Amino acid sequence: MVSSTLHTCLAALWLAAAGLTASAEAQSFDSPKLPKLTPPTGQPMPELVVSYLQGGADDCAAAAAAAQIAGSGSFFVNSTLATTNLYNRDVWFVWTASADGTVFMGLCGTTPADTLLFAYPYNGGACPVQGAPSLAQNDDSCGLQSVISFSAVSGTSYYIAAASFSGFNSGYTAQLLVQETGASVDADEAAGAQGIVGPGPHAYDNSLLTTSFVGVCSMENDQWFAWTATLTGTATVSTCGGANPGSGTDTVVAVYAGVGYSGLIPTGNLVACNDDSGAQGCGLGSVASFATTVGERYLIRLGRFPGAASVAGTFTIAESGTYLPADTCATARVVTGDGPIPFDNTNAATDIVGSACSPMGNDEWFRWTAPRSDMITVSACDGLAPASGTDTVLAVYLGAGCPTASPIACNDDNGCAPGNATSKVSFYATCGQTYMIRLGRYINTAPSRGVFTILGDLGSFAPGCDAPAPGHAYCFGTSGCPCGNNGAPGNGCGNSINPSGAHLTGRGVASLSADTLVLEASGMPNSSCLYFQGTTQSSTAFGDGLRCAAGSVIRLGSKFNSSGDSRYPAAGDVSVSVRGVVTAASTRTYQAWYRNATAFCTASTFNLTNGYAVLWRP
Repeated sequence: MVSSTLHTCLAALWLAAAGLTASAEAQSFDSPKLPKLTPPTGQPMPELVVSYLQGGADDCAAAAAAAQIAGSGSFFVNSTLATTNLYNRDVWFVWTASADGTVFMGLCGTTPADTLLFAYPYNGGACPVQGAPSLAQNDDSCGLQSVISFSAVSGTSYYIAAASFSGFNSGYTAQLLVQETGASVDADEAAGAQGIVGPGPHAYDNSLLTTSFVGVCSMENDQWFAWTATLTGTATVSTCGGANPGSGTDTVVAVYAGVGYSGLIPTGNLVACNDDSGAQGCGLGSVASFATTVGERYLIRLGRFPGAASVAGTFTIAESGTYLPADTCATARVVTGDGPIPFDNTNAATDIVGSACSPMGNDEWFRWTAPRSDMITVSACDGLAPASGTDTVLAVYLGAGCPTASPIACNDDNGCAPGNATSKVSFYATCGQTYMIRLGRYINTAPSRGVFTILGDLGSFAPGCDAPAPGHAYCFGTSGCPCGNNGAPGNGCGNSINPSGAHLTGRGVASLSADTLVLEASGMPNSSCLYFQGTTQSSTAFGDGLRCAAGSVIRLGSKFNSSGDSRYPAAGDVSVSVRGVVTAASTRTYQAWYRNATAFCTASTFNLTNGYAVLWRP
């Protein structure tokens, strides 16, 4: 929810403030939504701020006087006249948190430029120096734009730097989109729908909200919720008897299939709508019933009848029906988004296909496609139902079919906490790649049921994927590193500045007739870096890391890392297929070699990223 609010709601708000609409479809409804300028009597002004008054200071030392920002909002960035200080064409802000918790900052969707973002402690106004550790930093997260997140403390200030990737020298204008998770989240749009689990009661309050659109199932001051069905059958949303004392009572409820949206408009079908239920004792409350399919997600829109008083209170969701387990890998349930996703292995059989890290019985299978490249955590830690068994086993396999290889991630016990028998795994997922998730109970233990989640480090997922990944990562430094310097899942072996290791990925299209493939490496020292191509996969100790690309090797090109990142090809370079002499449809392997600190691990003073395999097409 944080990510979709950050990437969509604030970006749409900025477009609206600029006199633009978020989509053609939205133009047929009310005008684009803006923050309320006058809150109801006695209510505080919402903290969301849109600022066009500054574009950042040209250096860190001037930021405290010229570029102070605070809280959640959208803040103007202008580096068109910026000079290069700590980073290429960098502009600086002093940002002050208004709430405790994780803060997300991004430039997504507000500029076509190739950006960098950094966060540093304020330290009483002492500016960071080259090589100082940052709280967060990022190059590419949403296309060529950047997203960072870090833990903030209310009232504490931080330095924020927005810069250009080396080689992008024209500067840019953009909006820095800031969302604090500790700030009030009102789920005012479908894009920021609040995730809810179970029957409730679930709280709502539309007194400070705006109206998404006018159309079928008309209402005002609507609030949005995302809910997942745990049974195949019928669900009923009810506000009857839930209004707080002194609140209005005239509600309207609408339900949409799926959680997709385009601008301000849900893309799923309207499956239920109710104004006044007519039920005895319900008065002007609403009751909306609709057919459900286990594991499917639904958007619930709850508002007040047009012209009626604002409503605050609780609503409930009652389910009836049956649960049919996804009993084999061949009948795996397709799941999307981050969940919660229901599971119940009470009546499940045991599928003998695929190995796991511990004996697993009564398993269920789920097929999930990554909506972006990110570090992914699959967890049942907080989702077990009352009286459920607690000893689970969880495995993830690469590919959309029944697995023929070992899992890429697997956990039995201690994934959630020491001594805890419930499971959690993490792995690096590639945008557009499909994975099979197998969740069962440890053999001969009590059945387990509840919900699990699929969460990315960058927050909640937006619908869809920018583009299918041109390849997949392999050969990770999670074991076998020369000095025990094992890295994080998805990366190479740990290096002198980054114990998680460096990461290599790709974007674009691997087509011989239209080659736009770009190889991107991150998490390295600011040193020289060599991109090279192989014809086979390997995993052997080499320098401070692992050699992953072998066979007939071709050097693609050398780069110098900036902020730990680089890429091939850059401006002026020939394409990967031309430099690598790829002339026919075939698979090639890629890796980045880079200089490491003297005597960090071995005497070799170099390390490598993970490997990246690409299937070239005509």
